[in-house]
Amino acid sequence: MPMKRVKELFKNKSIMYKLISLILCSGLIMFILSIAVIKMVELSYVKYVYNTKMESLNNSIGLVETNLSQIEDLTYQFITSNRVQSSVSDWLEAETELEALKMDSGRDREISEKEYQRIKTVSVLDIIKELDSSLAKNSNIVAGLYLAPDGKRYEGYGADKVVISVEKEQEILDTARAYLGDPVYIISSDNQGKQAMSGEEGGGPKSQIIIARGIKEKKNLSMRYGGTLVYAVDLERLTSSYTTDYHKLVIQDDMDSVIFSTLSEEEQKDFLNHEFGSGSDGYEIMPLGNTKYFITEIRSGKHNWRYYSISSYRRLFGILSDVDRLFIILFVMLFIPVLAVTVHLSMSLVRPISSLSQTIKTIRGNNKLADNLRGAGEDNLPETRSDEIGELHDQFYSMLQELDELIHENYEQKIYLQEAQLSALRTQLNPHFLYNTLDTIRWMATAKDYQQIPGVVKALGDILRLCMNSKRNIISLGEEIDYLRGYVAIQKIRFGDRLHFMMDVEEEFMELSIPAFSIQPLVENSINYALERMIDQCQILVAVTACDGDLYVSVEDNGPGMEPDILEKLRLGTVKATGNGIGLGNLDKRLKNLYGPEYGIRVERPEEGGARILFHVRKEKYIQACEN
Repeated sequence: MPMKRVKELFKNKSIMYKLISLILCSGLIMFILSIAVIKMVELSYVKYVYNTKMESLNNSIGLVETNLSQIEDLTYQFITSNRVQSSVSDWLEAETELEALKMDSGRDREISEKEYQRIKTVSVLDIIKELDSSLAKNSNIVAGLYLAPDGKRYEGYGADKVVISVEKEQEILDTARAYLGDPVYIISSDNQGKQAMSGEEGGGPKSQIIIARGIKEKKNLSMRYGGTLVYAVDLERLTSSYTTDYHKLVIQDDMDSVIFSTLSEEEQKDFLNHEFGSGSDGYEIMPLGNTKYFITEIRSGKHNWRYYSISSYRRLFGILSDVDRLFIILFVMLFIPVLAVTVHLSMSLVRPISSLSQTIKTIRGNNKLADNLRGAGEDNLPETRSDEIGELHDQFYSMLQELDELIHENYEQKIYLQEAQLSALRTQLNPHFLYNTLDTIRWMATAKDYQQIPGVVKALGDILRLCMNSKRNIISLGEEIDYLRGYVAIQKIRFGDRLHFMMDVEEEFMELSIPAFSIQPLVENSINYALERMIDQCQILVAVTACDGDLYVSVEDNGPGMEPDILEKLRLGTVKATGNGIGLGNLDKRLKNLYGPEYGIRVERPEEGGARILFHVRKEKYIQACEN
């Protein structure tokens, strides 16, 4: 909230309200700062846990990758072993001879069907023996298969634990052939219901990893296809040292398929529906099923798999949540008694101030301060105190005696001063103006221009009568305009066509009130600063408008212009005023005394040249009450 709005909010509130608000705000700030410190500690702890989990997950990935590499080595040792290569060569040669015999009936019979079956059987037995021997070298391989060139499937040790559909088997064969003897990884979920990969311990279905290699005949570098070796790897056994009842693991391939998961079906469903990786700190905290988990992710470089470490948030950060709740409970238990004591002390402090404030309200606006205080009676006086507030009361009631006299004295002096200023304005008609007017009459008499002399004399008489007879500080706009017309009439006779005077005043404004002698000084200023300094015709425009409850008066001329800061220079004495002594500075002070500091004269320099002087007063109808 901006400071300005805060000030406005508390501007008219009581001291009690402000004190209680201050206490509550202080308590709230302390609470927020304490929570912020706790959260910073929690954040540091979370980062520590994150780094620990990442290190543990890296170790787990290293374990899995190392075991898979060892299994790859076993597959390579298997397909390149002399026993397997010899068996494959015998089988393929026997099969070739048999096929040639079938194609050429006239050829000498080199191998019979029965002999072929014998060679095939011996070869398969040798391969299966080698397969069982290889399976025994690594406990993480749960089953092994040999897919022969004739399309038949031969099972090694543990094959009953793995169920591979015909479609998946064909996928394995096609992929292994395409990789030309390199190991291929295939994710299979065809073993539902089997013990090794089914997740009977409450977890969701766990896919199995199939590692397959095509067997190529090395004899004579023929590279004939001799079948496919298939190993089924138990990832659950590989990751058993990492997963616990509160720490789980999910592995996904680059196609977002789940390779391995220890989550329940409901948790895994929520996990797959969430787009992981949006967290900016490398970890995420989210619910899976009915449990809240702390999840970190890392990607392996070899297989491009994503490993997710999923740990129970309660087991990791439960103590932090308990600390938060304990802190809030303790803060509330301590803050409420402190608030009650503080409010009581504040009330004892504020009550005398409120009493003093009430007394000030009672006597405010009443000039008889001392009499009003005495009339309140002794019972209404505040209790005697020896602290700073008691001293404030004593000083206040002592000050009232002096303030009563000062107010009356200053008030009377102000009235006398205002009346004296107005009287000076009425009687201080510029001798230079009178001299110029009389000289104009003499000149017209000498020139025998008698027809204009009565008009000049009448205008001068009207001006003198208004100055001498009226004692009003506020007059109607119509009266001020009449006085202005007389003054302008004399000036037009003096200056002739050099003065072009215009007025733009609505008839409806004539009954509104305006300070006496407020427009004529502005017109006189235009004559002194514009007309008398010009060779060309001087145009003076008096305009009166109304806006937003105020009456605006402007006097504009086409002279050489005035500086906008002329009033400040007149006040400082850096510019000498001309005219009858009433001047702009005097009128500015009168307007501010009558209407307030926001009123007064403003000098502008229009873009087209000249000068414009403006002032505004409150738009009020002139009534008899404005007199005196």
